[in-house]
Amino acid sequence: MEETLQKLKNYFLFLLSKQDYSIFKLQQKAQQKQYPSELIQQVIQEFLDKGYIRETIYAKSKTLAWYKKGISVSMIQRKLSMEKVFISAEEIKNWLCENQCQDDAEMTQTLVAKKMKNIDFSSLSTEERLKIKDKALRYLVSKGHSFDVAKDAIKQYIQSNL
Repeated sequence: MEETLQKLKNYFLFLLSKQDYSIFKLQQKAQQKQYPSELIQQVIQEFLDKGYIRETIYAKSKTLAWYKKGISVSMIQRKLSMEKVFISAEEIKNWLCENQCQDDAEMTQTLVAKKMKNIDFSSLSTEERLKIKDKALRYLVSKGHSFDVAKDAIKQYIQSNL
C-alpha cells in the first residue's frame, strides 16, 4: 500500500511538473493507471494542501489558449465545466481583459476578416457569395459565437469589401 501511494505521488508530481491539471483530469489519469480511488483522493487532498494543484491557474491558461484559437467566452465556460472546473463568465472576461484580449464582437470581426481575407466579393455570383457566407457562419458558430453576432459581422465585412 505504501509503495502504491508513493508511486501515485510520483506520477502526479511527474504530470504536474510538465503542466497544471484540474483535479478531474488528475483523477482520470490515475484511474486509467488502475490506482484505487481512496488513494487518489488522499493524494489529491495532500497536493491541494501543499499548493501543488492550482486549478485557477489551470483554468486561466486553458482560457487564454482557447481564446487565442477564436473560441467564445461561453464555449470556454462550457469546456471548463466539462472538466469540472466552474468559473463564471465574468471572471473569464476579467482574465481576458488583463491580457488585452478583444471582446466577443471584436473577436468575431477578426475571425471573419481572417476567414475571408482573400475573397473578392465583387467578382462572385450571388450563389457563390451565399455559399461563402454560410461557410463562414458555420465556422463562427462552431467556435461558440452567437448566430446573430456572427451574421452581422459577416454582413458588415462583405458590405465594406464590395
